[in-house]
Amino acid sequence: MERIKRSHFAWAESHEFKAILESWIKVQRKYDKEAPKTIVADGQRWQYRERPCIGFLSAAAWKVGGVALEEAHTRKRHGNGRRDLFIRYKDHEFFIEAKHMYSCSPNACKHGTDEPASWRKEKSYLERELKKAVKDAKECLHDGSKRPTKLGVLFVALFYSPEAIENMERNGVHIPEHFPTWLKRILEIKHLDAYAWQRPPYSKIKPDKKDPNRWASAGVLLLARRAN
Repeated sequence: MERIKRSHFAWAESHEFKAILESWIKVQRKYDKEAPKTIVADGQRWQYRERPCIGFLSAAAWKVGGVALEEAHTRKRHGNGRRDLFIRYKDHEFFIEAKHMYSCSPNACKHGTDEPASWRKEKSYLERELKKAVKDAKECLHDGSKRPTKLGVLFVALFYSPEAIENMERNGVHIPEHFPTWLKRILEIKHLDAYAWQRPPYSKIKPDKKDPNRWASAGVLLLARRAN
């Protein structure tokens, strides 16, 4: 539990992919530090669907000494197509197909409590989207002599609506206490081969006072499962 209280962490069965995930966290933190404040304030990168998330993963591979190509041409079982990301690092190749989703769990709890039904719904949704990514990764064929690791990756953007935050606080639950529980339960999903998490400082996880309808961005969770 102590680990998931941190602002970021990464784990993977593959040492090579773990290094890439750790780099993925670093390049995003660098972006937060050096990007123009007007751009960062306009929204967290993970809220713009899968393309920025894939872009940072590609950049992470280059930063650790690997090479990467987004939207790479590939042969598939039923014809030609593209894969979301190709990475080669330390003589290991990764074929990655990705999906992106927004977490609805904190907002599904009408009274700001951890209702079992909402957690089951959330896990079911994540499992379904992860399976789609794994299925897409299986479709990618390889031409080289080395057998690549095919990965289905799911980026989960966690957001809290103003109503959810109000309901939670009314019940004595605050965001710093809630999302470690969220992480713990999501990471109970079986057959994960890698995962990584990053969030902004607690002080930045709050609705925009100028726009009360704007949800609070709490972080991004990467889940990965092998397709071969």
